[in-house]
Amino acid sequence: MKIKKILLATLLSFACGTSITIAAENAGVLLQQGLKAYKEKKFKEANQLFAKAAILNPRDASLQYYASLSAFQAGDSKTGRAALSRLFLSQTSHSPYMNPALELKQRYGVSAHSYYALKNGMHTIWSRRQMPLKIYISNGLALPDAYRGKNLNVQQLSELQDWLRKPGAVQSLKQCPGYQSGFASQVKSGLGEWSWAMQERILTFQYVNNPIDANILVFWSPSFPQPSQAGQTLYMVRNTESRPVIIELRTDFSPYSSAVAGQSIRNAAAHEFGHAIGIQCHSPSGKDLMANWQYWSEGASYHITENDKETLRALYSVTPTQTF
Repeated sequence: MKIKKILLATLLSFACGTSITIAAENAGVLLQQGLKAYKEKKFKEANQLFAKAAILNPRDASLQYYASLSAFQAGDSKTGRAALSRLFLSQTSHSPYMNPALELKQRYGVSAHSYYALKNGMHTIWSRRQMPLKIYISNGLALPDAYRGKNLNVQQLSELQDWLRKPGAVQSLKQCPGYQSGFASQVKSGLGEWSWAMQERILTFQYVNNPIDANILVFWSPSFPQPSQAGQTLYMVRNTESRPVIIELRTDFSPYSSAVAGQSIRNAAAHEFGHAIGIQCHSPSGKDLMANWQYWSEGASYHITENDKETLRALYSVTPTQTF
């Protein structure tokens, strides 16, 4: 299908203008060659050129857009969808490529795509050498009062992470008020929402009994700063240090029933684990598991959507800015 000449001219100006940053010189060469082939309607050739350039510089929106556009024109829908997901992953609603990308999505019947998932523009994932991720689920333990259920600053979080690595520190923690014996199994059920990622070999994880070496630690808190908040994830990104990601889950769901409490914990665990493995922002769609918890209804069941899956696939298909 032909695109409007005005839209094409506008997008070509984006691609050729000074607003584009090309990380590698050869990506810039491929971009120019791809544009030439595209203008000559050599879509298969353009598809190959843009696809290579998009991989070399995955955070460049123009490259992702043209990689997607040329792929769809060449009948390569798989490459087109992947490039669109990389674009949506790193672009906010203010990006000049957002509306053209949404138009492509609708035109070619793409049902699911990623959403913006970078914190301060930083792309952060777990490295392959850290797999399988070790997950420790505490049996109802709460963090020390000075840290429990609070929004910690960098210094406080660093102190807490260092303390949790000390032998015997976790074992010295006290039981959280409101914790019930079935809550830990609800956490595992929630984390099971991400088992598809292991099947696709995006990442792997396992449960461990030793908190010292765990990558992700799960603790409990009766409440949080926001009354309806069901959990939070605390972490700092770095390249050389080995600091754990901390998940806290709420235990007090009064006056709701135990069934509602269990479902809420399952939802919260699944959601917070998404943050812990790299999806640092919330989906704008209230239907996605990674939507802001303010959209949720007490007792409702939330599950992984194709949008959530596309987001994680895109995250782990691109060389990150930094690692956990």
